[in-house]
Amino acid sequence: MNIACIYYENTWTMGDQSPTSLPFKEFEDGSKAELFPTEVSGVNAYIKLTVDADKTKYEVTNIHGELLLLERIERDYRATDTSARLKAVERALERIRGLGVTSALVSDGGDYVPLPEYEKDLRNEEEEENAILSTGSDA
Repeated sequence: MNIACIYYENTWTMGDQSPTSLPFKEFEDGSKAELFPTEVSGVNAYIKLTVDADKTKYEVTNIHGELLLLERIERDYRATDTSARLKAVERALERIRGLGVTSALVSDGGDYVPLPEYEKDLRNEEEEENAILSTGSDA
């Protein structure tokens, strides 16, 4: 089945003053489905990061494994792996929030972990790296 288009559909909830816009995919046969349906656990997206010497790549899939976003980000030659991963996570997050993603899991080769936890760990790593660089030692 091929996707004919992706569109936003406004939904109103009782008491809301404005509609919530959710992305859907519509198929050639006229059927439609949510772009990012939610699992029982509340997760509705997976982000996989790949860090190379010259670029960082992220892929976003929904719970059915459908690849919905893919981006390669050129890497600053001075960037550490941590800062490259953090930049990719921030870019992915910018893009998926507008698509109705409310909860995502992230992996950079290991197990998938909740996005807030992953982002917090990256920020802590970045602070440690910056502290080491500013003192000029490995301690």
